[in-house]
Amino acid sequence: MTEQAYIVQFPHPGPEHQPKGQEMPWNTGDHRRKFMVTPGRYRDEHGGQQGGKVVFWGEWEGPSRVVRKWPPNDPLPRFLHEPHFDTPRVVGFRQNTDPWVFGERFRYSNCKQRTNRGMTATAMQRLTTGSLILFGSTIGASFVLDTVLVVGERLGSFTPAHFDDLEVDEAFRVATLKSLSTGPPEEMNMTFTLFAGATPADPAEGMFSFVPCLPYDSDGPRFPRPTIELPGIVNPQSSRSTSGSTRRRPLGEVTSAWQAVVSQVIEQDLLLATYLELADRRVRSAPSDAISTAEEQ
Repeated sequence: MTEQAYIVQFPHPGPEHQPKGQEMPWNTGDHRRKFMVTPGRYRDEHGGQQGGKVVFWGEWEGPSRVVRKWPPNDPLPRFLHEPHFDTPRVVGFRQNTDPWVFGERFRYSNCKQRTNRGMTATAMQRLTTGSLILFGSTIGASFVLDTVLVVGERLGSFTPAHFDDLEVDEAFRVATLKSLSTGPPEEMNMTFTLFAGATPADPAEGMFSFVPCLPYDSDGPRFPRPTIELPGIVNPQSSRSTSGSTRRRPLGEVTSAWQAVVSQVIEQDLLLATYLELADRRVRSAPSDAISTAEEQ
């Protein structure tokens, strides 16, 4: 492993999806966040591994079932989604999901890897093993976190027109790679780099990828995305462009930043989900319970 890596603040759109019914189809509009529930594995405040259903914030532009809704109470979520993979019935453009937090390894594949005009590759395609990517949004005057991806491996390059050589599962292939190919024709031959995240079983200098979460129970816990403060690294006013991808840092500095993020997440009474399951409706179609409306918490 290289002795240097990067710490990247990765701002992406913060608003929550506002579904109109109980079933939300593939997204054909702007990127948004979802508050979701799914089976998973997580690390508790003592570092022990636990399993069961968890709730978390993330990006999933595929279909989902709304199983709970609450009255507005910012910055808490209004809707709880059960994400699932299904064959797209959308004709034309649909949004891709990036970062990808489902399955054994998180992935980062394309977002902000090109300039606005798409003609030049950015430093985001050259991240080294051990690099730390903090995906989040500016809400008010704070940077709030939804996903931490520690680069574990570079899986290869691809274009939206040619990605068959990548060894990935069908859900990722359809929801991210094939979704990219529904974009404008002039983008079909742009080159992107696919990265896989480090895991607790295969960490990078002790670091692993995670999303802040809580165990799900009958009370239906919800929480705001945690605020992260890393002076000199995270700028809460930066809401569009990535920062940090051109500054190499000693690995010790990167691991210290990762540990600080972990501590801040735990201090905000949240835990670390390291594996999240994505249901496949093509093979499992048992309906969920009807949508419920909770009193405002």
